[in-house]
Amino acid sequence: MRSLVKNNLNIIVAGFGCCKQEILATTGPTYDISRFGVNFVSVPEEADVLVIQGFYNEIGEERLLE
Repeated sequence: MRSLVKNNLNIIVAGFGCCKQEILATTGPTYDISRFGVNFVSVPEEADVLVIQGFYNEIGEERLLE
C-alpha cells in the first residue's frame, strides 16, 4: 500500500460503467499520473476528491450513498 502524503491529492472513483477503467488507466506507465502527486485510494475516509462517472439514475445514487 502506498503511503498517503498530506500534500498529495487522493482520489476515489465511484463508477457504474466501464469509464472507471479508463480513469484508472492514468496510473499506468503511459501517463503515470502519480508523478504529479495524484493517488487513487479505495477507502473513502482517505480520499480528498470523489469522482462519480458513468450513467446516473436513482438506483445508482442509492448505491453510492450507502
